[in-house]
Amino acid sequence: KIYSPKSNVFMCVTNCSGYDLGGVVNLDYTKYYVIISKSYKDYRVLKNEGLNTIWFQNEGMLPSKEVIGKYLKGFKKVVIFFDNDKAGLEACIKIKEYLTKILDSEILSFIIPTPYLKDKVKDPSDLRKFNILQFNTIINILKLKL
Repeated sequence: KIYSPKSNVFMCVTNCSGYDLGGVVNLDYTKYYVIISKSYKDYRVLKNEGLNTIWFQNEGMLPSKEVIGKYLKGFKKVVIFFDNDKAGLEACIKIKEYLTKILDSEILSFIIPTPYLKDKVKDPSDLRKFNILQFNTIINILKLKL
């Protein structure tokens, strides 16, 4: 996947299908948790903070039970970290219900607080760009929940 946020022509170009999980080759199976983000951009920000994370191609995708089982089975805690807008919140609920049926893990959802929407901050990368101190606070809160 190629991500080009400053391009006027395209933001992402990919040969991935909706069922591919990004970042699985970098998963640390010695950790007890994994965080699922909804894009490479957010994955990269979380990974740069030292978190054990993967990414879905988008908020609407549901990888097969086989794919989920192959990569996520064995983690004690799975955290869904999607956007704090309506689409992100709805996807969190849908994916949490789906994962609960597949995994024997604690499934949690975590979002940037919704008041940040007034400043057009929906996800970790937006918050980092908006205010690094507030970003660090939110990441520390997430780490406490892990």
